[in-house]
Amino acid sequence: MKKNTIFLTLCLLSLLLGGCGMNQTEPSQPPAAADNTAGITEQDAMNTALEHAGVKENDLTSRHIEKDSEDGKEIYEIEFYVGSSEYEYEIDAATGKILGWEEDNY
Repeated sequence: MKKNTIFLTLCLLSLLLGGCGMNQTEPSQPPAAADNTAGITEQDAMNTALEHAGVKENDLTSRHIEKDSEDGKEIYEIEFYVGSSEYEYEIDAATGKILGWEEDNY
């Protein structure tokens, strides 16, 4: 009887100790902002702006694209010129959504 009690105690201890530290959870996903592979490229952002403005890349006389952070969001700031018009766009780098734009004619 004593052997059975010792054996059962050892089995229970093995099960309890074996379960310790075996919390297997899925690895956490990194925040979207830290994941540089997600989102759109500079060229995608430029294409979105050009399509919205109704101009072709070949028509540009000058262009400037810069990735920046605004209110904790990664954005593309895009500026380009076509003839006597200047276009400025802010595009969400994660979604490709146009956040703001301006067109000035000179």
